[in-house]
Amino acid sequence: MEESASTQDSAEILRDLRKNLHEGKSFSSLIQGMPDLFPPIVAGLIRTGEEAGCLPAVMNDLRKFLAEQRDFKNFIVTSSIYPVIVACVTLAVVLLLFTVFIPQFAKVFEDMGAQLPALTRAMLSISSFLTGNWFFIPIIILLLILVKKRMSHQGLLRTWRDQIILKVPVAGPLVISVQISTFLQAMAIMTKSHVPLLSALKIAQDLLTNNVIRKSFESVSSKIQEGEKLSDVLGEIAFLPPGSAAMLKVAEESGDVGEMFDRLFQEQ
Repeated sequence: MEESASTQDSAEILRDLRKNLHEGKSFSSLIQGMPDLFPPIVAGLIRTGEEAGCLPAVMNDLRKFLAEQRDFKNFIVTSSIYPVIVACVTLAVVLLLFTVFIPQFAKVFEDMGAQLPALTRAMLSISSFLTGNWFFIPIIILLLILVKKRMSHQGLLRTWRDQIILKVPVAGPLVISVQISTFLQAMAIMTKSHVPLLSALKIAQDLLTNNVIRKSFESVSSKIQEGEKLSDVLGEIAFLPPGSAAMLKVAEESGDVGEMFDRLFQEQ
């Protein structure tokens, strides 16, 4: 793999892994020491595979999971390109309208001396402000960037953004579907690989990128530690598909939770 690496950085990472493995270090500990390169689920599953002696099977499941996650991300990016282009073009057209075309019509209206409708007067006022105070635009943009950075550090802006996204007619259901599919697939892989339930829940929750959806899972682990059943706790989460709690309850009684998570993922 080191010889077939596509980049020098990849070859160096593989070289370090090989060297450390020769020195007797475990594969999972090496992966866990690279959090910037590998998500938490990778180290957790590899550790379980090492302990259970089924590392090849775990690696195969992990490969499928990461490939599907990559396809999900590519789909989201591709779907977002067109709306972003349309928004940028619309903004450019609006600015051009208010700073170039409307000022020319303003002179015509002044010569006519007629009483203009309220909407027309408002548009002329906006145009006059933009053309006469254009230097405020970069200042406002800079202030918005600073506010965004401050709110991002506190997580407020991201949560507010995620709340809005979930309410958008087409984008909201798509985001929920992708996020819940990620959670269900991760739980299926980890529970079938005998990862401890609380560790699996923590890793699966960390994979969720939407703050609103991720926060809805925050109390799951603590409630299970208090003695509640997994099916009852997950049944309180509105984002999961209808009937999930009932299916998981049956799986808990039959000891087939991993397969049930996989079934829920396939039906998502």
